[in-house]
Amino acid sequence: MNKMHFLSAAAVGIVLVSLAGCSASQDSTTQKPSGAPSATLAPLPKKAVACDSGVAKVDVDSKHVTIDGDCATVKVTASNTIVTITGTVKSLSVTGAVNAITADDIASVSISSGSNANQVHAGNAPKVDDKGDMNKINDK
Repeated sequence: MNKMHFLSAAAVGIVLVSLAGCSASQDSTTQKPSGAPSATLAPLPKKAVACDSGVAKVDVDSKHVTIDGDCATVKVTASNTIVTITGTVKSLSVTGAVNAITADDIASVSISSGSNANQVHAGNAPKVDDKGDMNKINDK
């Protein structure tokens, strides 16, 4: 039996000695942060929306929508969408979140409750009815 205890103790010793070289080390001189993420965002798919009878409806998420020319009423019921209007708008209504909307001039902007983090840029100071949160009109 003494021979068996000796072999067991020897085996445990060999295992401990071999594992001693397996400790994890962090050498701060060789590990450096990778910096800013290198991934780039893909451009949003483009879509043209017509102003029919004075009304344009933007109801597609995650697109770059263009409305060419003046349009009396623009209704945005989308999220994560860029809307570029190359004219003037009398009434802009927004129901959705995280949209970026640009127009030459907008007479009035209405943002519904629950519609948050939208940005509206116009060449003038429109009348605003904002029932959402964290919305910006002309970066205000």
